[in-house]
Amino acid sequence: MDTSANADFLGYGPGSRATSFTITPAYKVNLFFVRAEFSTVIVEGARLGLAFGPAGTGSSQTRVLVETGVEF
Repeated sequence: MDTSANADFLGYGPGSRATSFTITPAYKVNLFFVRAEFSTVIVEGARLGLAFGPAGTGSSQTRVLVETGVEF
């Protein structure tokens, strides 16, 4: 087991692994745009209390975002 200062780079505990998938489609008309984002992270080997959710025991987290604006 790696116990060096860099062993917990992700913050989920030593030896943990994380995989992330993100998709960000965008639509633009003249100066205006709308962009959506869907992202999910899956953690394996997380130490109890350092993962997702109120108790830190969840193995995944999903995020959805909608952004609008003017691009110039």
